[in-house]
Amino acid sequence: GLGDVYKRQGVVPIQTLTTHWFDNYRSRAMAVIFTGTPIWGALSYPLYDYMLTLGTWRMALVALILIFPLGLALVLLFVKDSPEQIGERIDGIKAKDSDRSDPSAGVPKPHKSTIEHDGLGWTVKTALLSPLFALITAAVVVCTLPYLFFVTYGRLLLESFNVSTSVAVAALAGLALATLVGRLSASLADFVDARFLVMAALMTNLVGITTILTSRGDLAVYATVFLIGLSFGLSFIIAPILLARVFGKAVFAPIEGMRMSIVVGLNAGLTPLFGYLIEASGSYLLPLQIILSVNGIAVIGLGLNILVTRARRLEPT
Repeated sequence: GLGDVYKRQGVVPIQTLTTHWFDNYRSRAMAVIFTGTPIWGALSYPLYDYMLTLGTWRMALVALILIFPLGLALVLLFVKDSPEQIGERIDGIKAKDSDRSDPSAGVPKPHKSTIEHDGLGWTVKTALLSPLFALITAAVVVCTLPYLFFVTYGRLLLESFNVSTSVAVAALAGLALATLVGRLSASLADFVDARFLVMAALMTNLVGITTILTSRGDLAVYATVFLIGLSFGLSFIIAPILLARVFGKAVFAPIEGMRMSIVVGLNAGLTPLFGYLIEASGSYLLPLQIILSVNGIAVIGLGLNILVTRARRLEPT
């Protein structure tokens, strides 16, 4: 709904600020910053309940409305577009007076991914038309499919497997915690090729879906939901990290905005498609099996990409 639109509008500016402020520590910073969403998601409902017990729903809405000007004031007073604006280098290294005229002086070299480019020469058009943009976007779409399905149809699916309602609800309530773990796991991209983490997200989905298809016990239900939430949280953070590494900071905001629009748009269309498949087949298994197959194909495609890239790097020049 409208609330989701506002949330998406806020994500890209925060990702862009993080990209401008951090290089060596970018993945860790991005991971920690975006733990705010699942933490607030877990805390907001008891807070809303408490607000409603103190007054009417109108008073609760007024209190929430007052938060927005406060947030705007904090941004205008304390948040800057780049570290150079407060006399620092990237990653928080204090700039010396002698090199303030040269913001790049002494900046530590970023983590070297096997697909990293320096970002020079990219335009918004060439970036959006590049195979790498398509690959990253497609990988994230695939990673989010199980999460999207479980958020919408998870309880009905589990109950169709004769899982008790209490277990289904408790397992699905753990999705926020699982996404939190996944987001924090994205900090590993400061140390390893981020594509391996995309592969891990895809493999986590495969394990999770296979688990629920082969076992209907309570432990399997909890494990499946947790793995799917973890995969979503991981892929959510890895996507902007990869885009920043591949295309650089200059074009990051528009291409990340486009990627986000594509992913959200496809997800919005896939939800009713899943519903149609359920109605047509009379079972919740068909869309889940399709999602499993798509994840498997994505694992093979990404694996080949990694192997080809590494082989090219090993070729003598």
